[in-house]
Amino acid sequence: MTFLAPAFLWLLLAIPAVTALYLLKVRSRRRSTPVLFLWEQIFKEKQSSILLRRLRDLFSLILVILAMLAVILALAKPVWSPAGRNRDLLLIIDRSAEMSAGASGDSRLNQAKTAASNIIRNLDGNRKAALTVLDRELQTAVSATDDPRSLLDGLEKIKPSALPLNPHALKSLENSKGFIAGSRVILLSGGNFPEVGKLPGDIELFKVGKPLENAGIVAFDLTPLPGKSNTLKLFFRLASSFKKDVETDVMLCKDDPGNIVKVCPVKLKPGLNKAETYTVEYNADPEGKWLLVLSRSDALATDNTAYAVVARPEPVRVGIASGSNNGFFRKCVEAFRKTAPGMTLDQENPDVVVASGDAAEKYPGKCRKFVIFNPGGKTKFWKSVSPEKSALITKVLHPDHPAIKYCGIASLTFPGQKKIVPPEQTVVLAENEHGNPLIYKASAGKDQAFVVNLDPAKSDFFLEVAFPVMVYSMALDLTGRTTEKSRNFATGDIFKVSGNTKNIVTPSKIILPPAKQVCLDETGFYQLEKPDGKPELIAVSLRSPADALLDNSQVKSTAGPVEAGISLSSILLGIAIALLALECVLYHRRKVG
Repeated sequence: MTFLAPAFLWLLLAIPAVTALYLLKVRSRRRSTPVLFLWEQIFKEKQSSILLRRLRDLFSLILVILAMLAVILALAKPVWSPAGRNRDLLLIIDRSAEMSAGASGDSRLNQAKTAASNIIRNLDGNRKAALTVLDRELQTAVSATDDPRSLLDGLEKIKPSALPLNPHALKSLENSKGFIAGSRVILLSGGNFPEVGKLPGDIELFKVGKPLENAGIVAFDLTPLPGKSNTLKLFFRLASSFKKDVETDVMLCKDDPGNIVKVCPVKLKPGLNKAETYTVEYNADPEGKWLLVLSRSDALATDNTAYAVVARPEPVRVGIASGSNNGFFRKCVEAFRKTAPGMTLDQENPDVVVASGDAAEKYPGKCRKFVIFNPGGKTKFWKSVSPEKSALITKVLHPDHPAIKYCGIASLTFPGQKKIVPPEQTVVLAENEHGNPLIYKASAGKDQAFVVNLDPAKSDFFLEVAFPVMVYSMALDLTGRTTEKSRNFATGDIFKVSGNTKNIVTPSKIILPPAKQVCLDETGFYQLEKPDGKPELIAVSLRSPADALLDNSQVKSTAGPVEAGISLSSILLGIAIALLALECVLYHRRKVG
């Protein structure tokens, strides 16, 4: 036997003092009496029972000493096993999306909470326990305590989340110290997550729930087709844990589930199904909220609806400062007017200015981004320009650069090229065989420009496909729009918030203060409020194959039995109460006589 709180054993020194107080006799007070013979009879009766009375007093003293000894030992927390074997307990409750599967009153999360409650109620009082929850990350629900009531209250407050489980979050336990490091760790989960068979450390899996039949949407996107304002490309993918093939309908809806735009009948096979694509004609403005709804009822409702936002990005505003070639540059802009994000002519407030020679320096607006053809004169985007005979070979130095990737630069001859010396902050994308730059991107302070060393008026370059493609690609690169801004996310993604966002309204109408980034932990539509009053929408869906495939028949529990019972301290306290109760009975009998 060992004691978890041996300092309380010093209270044993109080037993002799209590014994002395118990044996201390009160001196009788003398009183005179006129009648002696009455008292003589009483004295004879008392002398005949003095031995029995002394034995009774001694028995009461032993009861009091034993009760006090039991209380002191209970405070010292004795245990039968060595302290190293009687380990503390860490319970991890999986509250990820899959744990909401099942009937409302019998979800996997409720089953996990019931199992954890049974473990807590049956723990002896010699060990501490802690409670944590797991989805995207590991969070403490109740710190280490030996109070079962606190643990049960914390267990009751655990709510399901729409986040997929991140098994890598469990690795944080390996670096933890103190209570967690020496504890027995038990994870209560349905087991539908990657790496379930490779839990880090000594984590034991307590599997809850049985295999469930479920179908879910694991991918969904809706994109306008370039050049067609009312035609959308629908893409989705489904997963099924039904044991057999099942037929169902997938409904594409605008704004709410009641406004059905298209119904797609599909045949679901067990496991992860192939992706489906459809072309959708929509007669109204397609911008805004879209939903994809799976009509079949199953074990998990969260993945039966996916969300998407269709938004046409604003076109790049292009100004022209070219002189005699303005007509050709205008046609170049018009060629990409209907392409997303496209280009539009704006001479007053352009994002990019297309120019020839040194016309960029003379442009009256505040624009600081340029595409310059046929360099000449003096500007900050080159040190010097001089005539040179055109070379025939074009060397592409960065073929995957977004500004020239689709232009077929290697096949161009660059008529009218000149000897040019670029500034220091320059990225040369193409040059001729003599090392003379043909296309480069230059920076001068906050100003940027692509310089194309050719004369578009020569060799009919205006008529080549590469001309408008080059202008469009360079304009996108200068404005940072080479990759389309995503508006559709999965739960658990981290969304980087732009600096001009005032507030963020979640799908459950909670208003979040502005922050640099937000974890998207709800399904539905988030609204980003802007100073100009035009809110920006982003869509969040579950989209997790692991949470949709709810067949955990191959998952095995690895958790052994948890030691349970009544602590020795509780037994000793019970004995002390019983001894004191017996002493109370004897005391009252003595008083009564």
